[in-house]
Amino acid sequence: MSRATILYGGNEYVVARSQQQMRAEIDELIAAGGGWLSVNHGRGRLQPAHLWVDRGVNVAVVDTTQPE
Repeated sequence: MSRATILYGGNEYVVARSQQQMRAEIDELIAAGGGWLSVNHGRGRLQPAHLWVDRGVNVAVVDTTQPE
């Protein structure tokens, strides 16, 4: 299963998608003038979170997929 960790505002968020999928979605949001990125926050019991992504907003995407 693909997994990526998003670093945003000094916090870590996770998604069950690949790093490439997340980068493509972020690029689309920026091209559209900004938008909300749906992610999960927390450990164990995850809470849905939405991050505003736009030009000038620092976002890092890290591939954290576990090897099979």
